[in-house]
Amino acid sequence: MAQVTAGGTIAAVLVPDASAVIHRLAKTFYEDPASALTTVCVTGAAESSTATSFLIRAVLAATQQQVALLTPLGYALGALKLTSRGAIWEPDEDDPTRDRLCTTPNFLAPYRGKYEAPTSPPDVLGVQQLLAGCVDAGAETAVLAAPVRSLRASALHACRFDVAVWTGAGDGPAAEDDVVAAEALLAAMADPKTQRAVLCVDDGATHRLRAAASAGARALTYSAQLDRPVADGSPLADVYPLSVDLSIWDTTVTLATPLGDITLRTALVGAHAVADIAAAVTVGIALGATVDTIVAGVESVRGVPGQLESIDEGQPFAVIVDGARTPMALEKALKTVRDCGAQNVITVVGATAGSDKAFRAALGRMAHQLSDVLIVRTCAARRAAGCVGR
Repeated sequence: MAQVTAGGTIAAVLVPDASAVIHRLAKTFYEDPASALTTVCVTGAAESSTATSFLIRAVLAATQQQVALLTPLGYALGALKLTSRGAIWEPDEDDPTRDRLCTTPNFLAPYRGKYEAPTSPPDVLGVQQLLAGCVDAGAETAVLAAPVRSLRASALHACRFDVAVWTGAGDGPAAEDDVVAAEALLAAMADPKTQRAVLCVDDGATHRLRAAASAGARALTYSAQLDRPVADGSPLADVYPLSVDLSIWDTTVTLATPLGDITLRTALVGAHAVADIAAAVTVGIALGATVDTIVAGVESVRGVPGQLESIDEGQPFAVIVDGARTPMALEKALKTVRDCGAQNVITVVGATAGSDKAFRAALGRMAHQLSDVLIVRTCAARRAAGCVGR
């Protein structure tokens, strides 16, 4: 029970647990910014939720909306970057290498004006502040990539979402805490006329999440499996692939959807991109986008930072940059490149700063096993791996 006290001109409200009310206070203080936006929350494994958010942002931007994108990689409104407070970001100094074709050998140009990605997800106050900044900057829609750890931290409890997306737990089964957090997100969506849940049916937790959403939001589903899940002869997914063509250069997929079959060709590389594309297409359908808009949006995405980014400068071979920082992540990246048809893989790898000898040895062994040529860098960098394939 709250207790109100007063001392001079300052009033204080004492509550048993501040964490239980802070989300309501933040929402009220920032005037409920989510209510002024079309909001899309994408949760699940970190990589898939981030990639899917980039695709959704592109689909919605193709409708001529001003779309804010809030992900673990940073915050942006169109071409503008945002600070953690939701303000327009400006560099502290000009980049001294901006007009150079190359840098001086063995010299790192000092530059303190670089945009830094957030080191941790925003808390309850931070989420409301970010959304308020987006509204002030002219955003009409906000797409939030919220890995399940953000849901477990209750940072999004005060937000009303028009669409909530579950992209799945990744390579393994979902942790119970993750499923419970996603269930709470979906259960809070109580308006079937305006709210939608988009769920991946390839994940083992889907039946629980669909049940959580059934009392409120209308659910739309998608699958990345060519052999689509069926029950009683009918597809369990609203959107699913009819054909997939993977190459080291791009990915072409034809999806069956409620709007008819849609064929898309994208610069995203790897089978995992099929699920991300299917999720973005399903969200586009949920929000009333046309087929032409959905195709234009998805095909405009040239890559997701740190996720098998294809570098095309007209060279007769593929160059791909990936942010793999562990032996397992490096294995996944290199196997994906092989699965896409690369016959000769040259890998450039460097261990991250502060790693021990055992870690560096494991990283080197994995790169050696899956590469035709291995180049080991002597310096550490944030992006640990890159590969060249033919």
